[in-house]
Amino acid sequence: MDQSIIFENVSHVYNQGTPFATHALKDVTVSIPDNQITAVIGHTGSGKSTFIQHLNALVRPTQGSLYLFGEKFTADSKHESLKWLRKKVGVVFQFPESQLFEETVLKDVMFGPMNFGLTEEEAKAVALEKLQLVGLPESVYERSPFELSGGQMRRVAIAGVLAQNPEVLVLDEPTAGLDPYGHHQMMDMFMRLQNQEQLTVIMVSHQMDDVAEYADHIIVFEHGEIVKTGTTRDIFNEPELLESKQLDLPHAASFVQKVEDALGRDIMSSNDVPITVEEVAQLLIAEKERLVKGETHV
Repeated sequence: MDQSIIFENVSHVYNQGTPFATHALKDVTVSIPDNQITAVIGHTGSGKSTFIQHLNALVRPTQGSLYLFGEKFTADSKHESLKWLRKKVGVVFQFPESQLFEETVLKDVMFGPMNFGLTEEEAKAVALEKLQLVGLPESVYERSPFELSGGQMRRVAIAGVLAQNPEVLVLDEPTAGLDPYGHHQMMDMFMRLQNQEQLTVIMVSHQMDDVAEYADHIIVFEHGEIVKTGTTRDIFNEPELLESKQLDLPHAASFVQKVEDALGRDIMSSNDVPITVEEVAQLLIAEKERLVKGETHV
């Protein structure tokens, strides 16, 4: 198989066979491109969280088949161990600091590698490397993680996930609750790591600016179903689709729409909606040049 993660007609029902049954995923078929960044978007309750929980077998398909690194997962499949999968797929949950439990920062990050069979010395070397990667100073390594700031605690938890050296990194709203500076630092760190390690990144986000800036592909969920997949450019070039699914455009595109409303005419091509600040700047410069020349935008 060309892709490491393939969903084939996967459905998932919580509390199946009871009056409280909830159809969280419905006949989902999709492949995740390897070594690229895929964003999963949709309003609250659309199925995003259930979708990513399948990626390291926290939940299993109720119907259909899921292929993870060539191994098939169904409602009835049996697996002797999932340790190999949990090592390949690292999940950074929305508030990963809630997963901390060891008495020191260093021990917390060492826990995963030791659990996967590394010696204490090997695990320490890996932990030190990942703590440096996430930007934590040596002065905190022997402190309790619970004495740190919220942003530092999150970095410790992320270092613990990265210490497993995953091939797939799943980010479930990883910047939730961070200030703009912390948000920017965190996303830059993830993207730098993806580029350096050629990771497959699957990012659940309500932040359309992050999706526009970082994602290569987008999967749009609604009511447990995939309603659209495509490149980031393709998806954001359909603002009516996003609006119908209660999703926002990136601020860049929204800004240009307001400029058009103020001018009373279109200045952007319907086939190429600007989705980043840089693209807005280029569009406005081009529009200024047209005005200077006395031209109008068709």
